[in-house]
Amino acid sequence: MLKKIIRSKFIQTLFAYIIAAYMVLVRRTTRWEYLGLENIAPYREQNKGMIINYWHSRIMLAHSFWPINDPQEVYMLISMSKDGEFVARATEIIGRNVIRGSSAKRKGDVIDNKGALAAVRDMINVAKSGKIAIITPDGPKGPRMRFQPGAIRIAKSAKAPMIPLALSVKNSIHLKSWDRFVIPPLFSKGVIMFGAPVFVEGNDETAYEAARMNIETALINLQQKADELIGGEKIEPAAPIIHEAEKV
Repeated sequence: MLKKIIRSKFIQTLFAYIIAAYMVLVRRTTRWEYLGLENIAPYREQNKGMIINYWHSRIMLAHSFWPINDPQEVYMLISMSKDGEFVARATEIIGRNVIRGSSAKRKGDVIDNKGALAAVRDMINVAKSGKIAIITPDGPKGPRMRFQPGAIRIAKSAKAPMIPLALSVKNSIHLKSWDRFVIPPLFSKGVIMFGAPVFVEGNDETAYEAARMNIETALINLQQKADELIGGEKIEPAAPIIHEAEKV
């Protein structure tokens, strides 16, 4: 009964406005330090598309990393699940663009997922057109800090770099959820870090898996470094996923 009430249209809309307001306050009241801007400068200067990746736990901070009126618009991939509905609404209230779709799951040669194919096509077009595609590669259900392969195929098709993004705010609360979801405080100190671009070098599953492992490692290390800089808790990733290319 409680779950039904929480997922009602009225409650979802209410949650969306509360979350949107809080994300705006976090952005405006945090003293942000930006690191690694040189890693995205060439793409910004030439209006080239990018696939920017950050961990699902940092959703409440994500509004802060990119100017709202930048010529390179941001498009955020958000799950089509009912739980993702108020997150999508909050994102739109803030003024960001949303593409709905879940991470693709492959059964043999068939991709089995809600809206996965349409979302992948949309995100490829975003990056190809010189805009910013945002993906939380361990969402919507984990494992925590483990990079699912969907973003790899988007980056390859769009011929765009994958950019690791880490966000951290001093004195944040980490919930006991699967992703250790972060609730940032207001009027604190934060850091936003951009890592070096990662490209997919090759056209086979071995190349895709190599790129996936490279971006996953870079993103784990970058996020832990950001947390260390503001004296936050060190969050460890869940057990690694065994992908087809790794099986013997």
